[in-house]
Amino acid sequence: MQHGRIVGFAEAPFEEFVSVFGETLPPWPLLVPFALTFIYNLKNRIMSSKNRISTVITPEQVQKSTDAILAFKANLNNVLTISLAPEERRKMLKMGNKTLSFVEKTLEYARHNPSLVPIFMDLEEPIKDYELAAILYDIFQQLNTLITSVEDAGMAAGSEAYEAALIFYHTVKGASRSSVPGSQAIYDDLSQRFPGQRKAKTFTPPQP
Repeated sequence: MQHGRIVGFAEAPFEEFVSVFGETLPPWPLLVPFALTFIYNLKNRIMSSKNRISTVITPEQVQKSTDAILAFKANLNNVLTISLAPEERRKMLKMGNKTLSFVEKTLEYARHNPSLVPIFMDLEEPIKDYELAAILYDIFQQLNTLITSVEDAGMAAGSEAYEAALIFYHTVKGASRSSVPGSQAIYDDLSQRFPGQRKAKTFTPPQP
């Protein structure tokens, strides 16, 4: 530690802890929330050093992205006509990456050996279904990669915003316990919105 400064994770001037109050420290009820604020601000500086995303998305980008999604759906409107129920999804045979090669080879053998194809099977239909499934699977893989990237960016940005909100929330919480003017109303409002906070049940007296 250098004289007058905290070094290491963050270069935070130690003097700022007392600079607000001059040379005389305030009574403990006011000092405690300020100390909490100082600690949380120091944590916030450390947090900002690992900031993974710091950018904006313009309205033009949002509009172009929305238009592209709508265009994509319109382009495949003759294909995207199926809406499976959860029970149908559970029972339906699923063709994945490994199954694709099996189905392709099987249908190839069937096409070159028509005498072995059951008379009730119209071979052209499964061939057409396979070709459609293979193309859609490739499109799905590309979309899945894109969706994962969008999800990762949103998760990182949301996590950083949430962490900052928690820092402020807990600072206000400490300030309200020490009766810092203006802090109680903020804490009361935020505590009702705090994730996982259960709303108080309203007592209903029994009917006579």
